[in-house]
Amino acid sequence: KPFQEAIDHGATAIMMGHISVTALDPGVPSSMSPAAYKQLRSMGFDGVVITDALNMGAITQAYGSDTAAVTALTAGADLLLMPEDVTQSHAAIVAALADGRLSRARIVEAATRVIALGLWEEESTTATGSGSGSTAPAGSSEAENAAASQKASAAGATVLTGQCSGPLITGKSIQLVAADDQNEPLFRAAAARAGYTVGQTGPRVALTGYRDTGKTADVVVATDGPWPLGDSKAPVKLALYTSTPESFDALFQILEGRARPQGKLTTKVGQYPIGTGCGS
Repeated sequence: KPFQEAIDHGATAIMMGHISVTALDPGVPSSMSPAAYKQLRSMGFDGVVITDALNMGAITQAYGSDTAAVTALTAGADLLLMPEDVTQSHAAIVAALADGRLSRARIVEAATRVIALGLWEEESTTATGSGSGSTAPAGSSEAENAAASQKASAAGATVLTGQCSGPLITGKSIQLVAADDQNEPLFRAAAARAGYTVGQTGPRVALTGYRDTGKTADVVVATDGPWPLGDSKAPVKLALYTSTPESFDALFQILEGRARPQGKLTTKVGQYPIGTGCGS
C-alpha cells in the first residue's frame, strides 16, 4: 500500500530493498528478484528503481560484487547503490553484455530512466529558480518541506524506555558523550537552535548508529536502526531512525516535551518486543 500510494502521487524513484518477500520470491532478496521488479512495474511505476546498498550483508554474504551487479540489473534494477567493489562490478557488467547474459536493451532501458530523471530534475530546478537541486512539489517551499519533515520525524520516533509525554530532560545544558563525526555537528546545531548549551554539565546524551554496540547515558538515541538500543543502558532510550537537521530538531522537541513520539517498534530489539512505543 505505501508503494502504491507513492506511485499514485508521482514518485520518480523507488528503492528496492533486500527483504525476502515470501509471496513473490521466497529466500531471494527483492533487489535480486525479477518477480519483485515485475510486481512494482505492474503497479504502474515507470520511474527509476534503485537498489538498496549492495555492500550490505544480505548481498555480500550470498553474492560477489560481480554477481550482485549483473543479477540486480538483469532482474530489473535501473541504478545500483554502493556496490562493494565498483571496479569489479563495472567489469562484470561489461563482460555480461559481451557474452549475452545481460541484454543491451535492459541496459538502455535502465540508462534511459536514469538520464530522464536527471533531465527532469534539472528542468524542475530551473523552473523553480532553486540552486539546491530541489524538486519539491509545486506550491511547496523548502520551509514547508522542512516543517513537514520535522513533524514526521517527531511522530515516528519511538520511545523504548522513558515517559511518553512531558519533558525527558531538564535544564538548558546538555552533555554529548558519544556521537560520530557526521551526527555531532547536526546535534550541536539543533541544540543551539533549541537554546541549549552543549558542554560539561546537564543530562548526558549518546547517539548510536548502525553498527554501534550498547552505550550508557541518561538518554541514548538511535539515529539509524534501533537494534543498538537493545543492550544500551539509559533511563531514556529513543529510536529516531534517521539523522537530518529536521530529525534532530524533532529530537529536541521530544526531549523538551513539546512533541509526542508516536512510533512503535516494527522489529524486536533486545528485550523489547514488536509494538513497543507510545503509539496508540
